[in-house]
Amino acid sequence: ETNVLNVTKVFLGQVPKSVQDQDLAESLARVNVHPERVQIIRHYGTGSHRGCAFLYFSSQQEALRSVEVLHESVVLEGATNLLQARLAEKRRSPAKHKLFLGMLPRDYSDDDLHTMCTPFGEVKEAFILRHNSGASKRCGFVRFAEPSSVHTAIRDLNGAPPPDRPDGAALVVKIANERSARGRS
Repeated sequence: ETNVLNVTKVFLGQVPKSVQDQDLAESLARVNVHPERVQIIRHYGTGSHRGCAFLYFSSQQEALRSVEVLHESVVLEGATNLLQARLAEKRRSPAKHKLFLGMLPRDYSDDDLHTMCTPFGEVKEAFILRHNSGASKRCGFVRFAEPSSVHTAIRDLNGAPPPDRPDGAALVVKIANERSARGRS
């Protein structure tokens, strides 16, 4: 197993769903790319193939060379498109630190959201999603310093009205999923 602290990850897109880890490793070897580990990315809930993979390299130099060799120059068997390769983004804010809140009052500001979540722990960021017009989408994200704050906030807020609006709509509060958690962190 690769030591995740000393590794550079490459994201690979346009991987046919018929291709498994070993198949991909063999295809990469044919173009002289030899990652320490190949991992097909699977849907968290269903385990289904997402059409992409991570390649793990022990040096950034090897990872950069693999991107140069693979990006838009290799088509895997069963694929119609060229591979997309790039260094994987380092996530500054893991989703486990980020909370999604829905059914917020329309007039809530970023500061209101911050204030509502402060009792659960140190809030690093709080923002309301807005339409282009500036009107609230009635949902937002809060990033906490500690993951335990996320769980406490879910326990105390999900299904309850906002603390400052006892007659308000029941909040929907859950851990932010990866795609939505990328937005502003």
